[in-house]
Amino acid sequence: MKTIFLVGYMGCGKSSLGRALAEQLGCEFIDLDNYIEQQAQQTIPSLFESRGEEAFRLLERSCLAEMAGRQNVVVATGGGAACYSDNMSLMNREGITIYLQVEADELTRRLSVPKHQAKRPLIKDLSREALHEKISSMLSLREPYYLQAQLIVPCDNTPKEESLQKILHSLQKK
Repeated sequence: MKTIFLVGYMGCGKSSLGRALAEQLGCEFIDLDNYIEQQAQQTIPSLFESRGEEAFRLLERSCLAEMAGRQNVVVATGGGAACYSDNMSLMNREGITIYLQVEADELTRRLSVPKHQAKRPLIKDLSREALHEKISSMLSLREPYYLQAQLIVPCDNTPKEESLQKILHSLQKK
């Protein structure tokens, strides 16, 4: 099976659904951000700080190309991966792309939970209103890229198991 790339905004469920999907399909699961950190031997925030965003995006592109050459793997991409270079074209050409679509209100609800904010430095200190504003703004910029995915699976207000079944059903129809 071709590589399955999950795309979408932070908090849409790429990692949790990706793990469940990989298990269901008997595939390997790779969180692209974790993989990049292993390759760079530093965290993404420190990579941004020491080398800059351009260096990060080049490494991200290289890692995506490496994933595209694999079989039987589910990749949870970073929230911005689809929006840079020709990443979306690469993923569409070499694999199966799935956009986990979640509206800004639901993303705000999910990401305003303190345990989620603690793991995400970019939103850690934002009020709920500021968080919603940031998500709405970023989503409006990124969604045109996400919508280029081969499959679009709405995951708003949906339990994980139900979202997983929607993904599996979409894959069967493809």
